[in-house]
Amino acid sequence: MDRYEILKFVENNDEAFISYRAITYDNHQFENAEYFQIQGAKIIKIKVYYGNLPSK
Repeated sequence: MDRYEILKFVENNDEAFISYRAITYDNHQFENAEYFQIQGAKIIKIKVYYGNLPSK
């Protein structure tokens, strides 16, 4: 990956949601979203929602 661009980040007490765009070195792009559950200082659950595949 060349870089990631944060599209949205939402935090509420013991959970967080982030969506981002990933850009490869040859400029292909895709978007994913991730949901986190947090307990204390530890991540206890992650759900990943995969977006579109890079186009050629």
